[in-house]
Amino acid sequence: MAKDDVNSAVERYISSGRSEKDVERKEHYFKMALQIQPKNIRALNNMGLLLQQKGEFREAISYYEIILDLGVVTKPSPIYYNIAVCLKRLGNLEGAKTYINRALAKKPDEEIFLELKEEILDLLNGTPSAVLPHTTPKASDIGAPYGEWDPPAIAVDGTYDDANRLASEVADQNPDWAFVNINIRPYYTEGSRTLAFETAEQLGWNAPDHIVAPLGSGALLCALTRGYSELENIGLIDSGKNVRISGSQPTGCSPISTAVQNDAEVIPIRELDTIAHSLAIGNPADGYYAKQAIQNSNGYAASVTNEEILDAILLLARTEGIFTEPAGGTTVAGLKNLVESGHIDPEERTVVYVTGNGLKAQETIAGALDSPGSIKPTYSEFTNTFRNITKEQAPTCQEVN
Repeated sequence: MAKDDVNSAVERYISSGRSEKDVERKEHYFKMALQIQPKNIRALNNMGLLLQQKGEFREAISYYEIILDLGVVTKPSPIYYNIAVCLKRLGNLEGAKTYINRALAKKPDEEIFLELKEEILDLLNGTPSAVLPHTTPKASDIGAPYGEWDPPAIAVDGTYDDANRLASEVADQNPDWAFVNINIRPYYTEGSRTLAFETAEQLGWNAPDHIVAPLGSGALLCALTRGYSELENIGLIDSGKNVRISGSQPTGCSPISTAVQNDAEVIPIRELDTIAHSLAIGNPADGYYAKQAIQNSNGYAASVTNEEILDAILLLARTEGIFTEPAGGTTVAGLKNLVESGHIDPEERTVVYVTGNGLKAQETIAGALDSPGSIKPTYSEFTNTFRNITKEQAPTCQEVN
């Protein structure tokens, strides 16, 4: 077949596909065109658009990538944009961001790019979004970590449970949305149980006698329990070892620890009063199972006050050089409480899980710290101040040398 005849045949198939209303026949015509000219840009692009409309996003991306690999497109912004849309629909937000940035890097005066500019910005600003309780520290700044994505952050006038319920409702009403706390929850619990694996490995493949974990929803404590059970089942730790599981919860939000202490049901609460915002879950989803894990292992649960949490944060920083958020302070304070009440034997090898960095809640902790004050930049004033602080003689210049 002559080259002109080949080109004419391909164009007929493409034109027929574009004018055809039946989706299957459209796809048939585009495929016929590609059988004749596998590298025809128009046929590849139309095939990609059709598959994208059908929701076959991975297949659509493969056609778009062929176009880019050919290296003959002078204005690739629309291709980048279409790939970004497909990746977004597949849940790959980071990949979508990469292709959006490639589109933005092209000349802004491209006519077709300008047509897509608003849609691109909508895509960029539309993902992700954050819904969080108003008590979250620095709630108004929650968008900062997302950088150029600049997501809409909405503070809910209510508790963690209220925000959780609202986010579930929003995701149900919007099929294209995902609720991270549910859609990715299996990975959270699977990842949490590896804390037990790491602990056993660091102890020379031995289990501790006792552990203390923070209690919010109860999911972490349950995951740790399962982690140690799995190690025992496969023989990596002594099968006769009964790891005692204990938890610690803030007094101002303690449905699980209260249930353990009273040997009663886990009763949800509405009024929350604690500085440990990440543990302020009044209706813990895994509360029943956490209580069961504690009692089955002969463990216990402590309830600690805000003052005890702050004291524990400072104690950990002074003695171990670890700066933890209030959730970590809750476990350290709980350890002290459990030892003093006789629920932990000082001779037991006990592991306390400190699960959050203090940088997450600096403003909460800052209020408990004294200002160091200031001095004039002279050595004599430094030595006088240092002597008053330490009640010791400061070193002389000769001693320092």
